Order: sequence, then C-alpha cells, then structure tokens
Amino acid sequence: MGGGSYSTVNATTSRETKHAYTNTMDQNFVNRSIEKTMDPIDISLREARDSDEHPNSLAILLGLDLTGSMGSVPQYLIRDGLPKIMGKIIQKGEPDSQL
Repeated sequence: MGGGSYSTVNATTSRETKHAYTNTMDQNFVNRSIEKTMDPIDISLREARDSDEHPNSLAILLGLDLTGSMGSVPQYLIRDGLPKIMGKIIQKGEPDSQL
C-alpha cells in the first residue's frame, strides 16, 4: 500500500494534512461505514510477504469497530495511537512488521 518503511514524520504530516488532529469525531467518521474498496468481507486471504527489503515479515492486524460502540478510541488512534504503536513495534526490534 505504500513505501517500504514507516516514517512518523510522514504519518504526522498526513494526519495534519487531513486535519485529523483538529477534526471532531463526526468529521473524521462521516458516515460510520467502510469504503467499499477497503471492506474485508470478501477477502478470503491476506498475506504479509517477505521481500528483499523486509525478509522477516511479521503480520499485525489492528481491527477497529467504527460503528460508534468504541466511543472515542478510533479518534484517539488517528490522532495519537498509530504512530506510537508503530514506534513501539519498531523500537522492540520488529523492523519488518506489516500493520
């Protein structure tokens, strides 16, 4: 889906560009439904693949319920959580993690 490495600077810039830090929860989660192209309902297999750049891939799945039952948790993850999660994973020695 993107480049071969994670950058907290790029992630922060992306979130700032999309106003994720200043938007309200209703602005970030407009229709409380998943975009059709991202809907995993018809996916029977998802792979984390080794490559020359990442020979020891580690698949990590972070699932969120955006129906509103999780309250402000998805909003927190957009603003703060994901960069911290990725930083900790890399810091703990999982350079080939695929989130």
